[in-house]
Amino acid sequence: MSNSFLGTMGYGLPAAIGAKFGNPNRDVVLFVGDGGFQMTSEELEVIAAENLNVKIFLMNNHALGMIRQWQDAFYQSHHSKSLFDRQPDFQKLASAYGIDYHQLDANHPIATEINSIFANPNAQLIEVQVAVTEQVYPMVAPGHDNNDMLGF
Repeated sequence: MSNSFLGTMGYGLPAAIGAKFGNPNRDVVLFVGDGGFQMTSEELEVIAAENLNVKIFLMNNHALGMIRQWQDAFYQSHHSKSLFDRQPDFQKLASAYGIDYHQLDANHPIATEINSIFANPNAQLIEVQVAVTEQVYPMVAPGHDNNDMLGF
């Protein structure tokens, strides 16, 4: 089943690594969901071993968010394996590979936190908590073409 969201889960982290190898003097920033990140999180080893300064913003909604959104919109909210009751401790995961970890805190000025993140010359995993009900658009309904995107 294709999720028709025009992306491939798990592709982000390897793509960020490739982008950094291809452009070693440029900032590489990845925005990735917790589900897609978990599909290739072992690639943190490459980032650590090659000392690649990649900033990974982990958007953690404790779900396969786009799948959950589909289930809500088209399958009467029948959730099947799209919500995470358990997840790894992402701080410990980053630490296991020797990668810096940061969690954005809504109680701190975002500009200060972002400046600190980009001033750090090391790779970082930055966890951002996102509401499980947050919607992602555009999306394509089952049986429709990309020309019929919703929310576009």
